[in-house]
Amino acid sequence: MESTSPLTAGFNRQNLLRQAREMSELVEQAVAAGRAAHEVEAALFRKALEMGRLALGMFFRLCGDGDEGARVCLPEGRELRRLPKPHTRSYLSVFGEFELERVVYGTREGQKIEHVPLDQRLRLPESKFSYLLQDWDQSLVVESPYAEVNTTHGADSRPQPIGAQPRAQ
Repeated sequence: MESTSPLTAGFNRQNLLRQAREMSELVEQAVAAGRAAHEVEAALFRKALEMGRLALGMFFRLCGDGDEGARVCLPEGRELRRLPKPHTRSYLSVFGEFELERVVYGTREGQKIEHVPLDQRLRLPESKFSYLLQDWDQSLVVESPYAEVNTTHGADSRPQPIGAQPRAQ
């Protein structure tokens, strides 16, 4: 992850603002060209994903690497050292994968990492998958059996309004 500086944050901010202007222009051009709603929806969705990736990247850069100094004292009184090299972790979000370089603390390199301030501050999950992706995954697990019922029994097994014509097969 890039280091946090006003210059880096401003550059990313300008990219984000440029993307918002492009989204607005996309809508205006679509109206002028008479494009279909589904085409505009797809283009806006792609642009929203690009903007989300820029914004989340900006968020991570502005949060920094979690450095709390050469030594930290844990609540129970134990003192830990900042390990010499930053440790990288993957974070997979709905906007793509990010590599987060963060400062970690422990007794020495090669031993258990005992304190990762950035992970704690951002309340990151233990796995690389964002909580939103995990929620979506659980939703699919719950929804899938119902989708299989429709596939197994066919869409025609749903109740029809009284007087409705039978569905074509």
